[in-house]
Amino acid sequence: MKSVNYLFGILMTVMVWSCQSETSYSPKTVDNMFSLDLPDYMYELDLQNPEAALTYGDSLKERYVMVIYETKEEIAAYGVDMELDVTSYSDIVVEMFSQAFSNPAVKVLDESPKDVNSIPALSFEIRGVFEEVGQEIYSLITVYESDKSFYALYTWCYEIDEIDFGKEAKVITESFKEI
Repeated sequence: MKSVNYLFGILMTVMVWSCQSETSYSPKTVDNMFSLDLPDYMYELDLQNPEAALTYGDSLKERYVMVIYETKEEIAAYGVDMELDVTSYSDIVVEMFSQAFSNPAVKVLDESPKDVNSIPALSFEIRGVFEEVGQEIYSLITVYESDKSFYALYTWCYEIDEIDFGKEAKVITESFKEI
């Protein structure tokens, strides 16, 4: 009987500890252009996107973060006859990313740009089957416009992990800073 009580005590301690454990974050700086806080369990990955300035994740937890940026000078060099702001650039980013999904459901989280560390930003959620892996995916995308650049911050996980990773993704997107 004592061993059952002892095991029950250990089990309860582990359960309480695991429920109370919070994700810890560390800042990452990229190209002396921007920084953001990433969960300590994430590590740098090669996600096969040569345009990405940052690709981190955890392939066991299936949680990922990627940042792509374009300077306004680069965009001007494309010869595009279009005035871009955070709203129009977001439309392009979301449209392009949505193409990777079957029947994507896009939810606009910000009707107008919000201020994230003095940078205008818009956030979107996309849910759908990511065709490359055939799984339901949840993604939080935030697009930022600074004086110098546009940044697209992508976070994603399997949809089943949305509640847990969604909280972490918000911390990541709200920590973004241009240097």
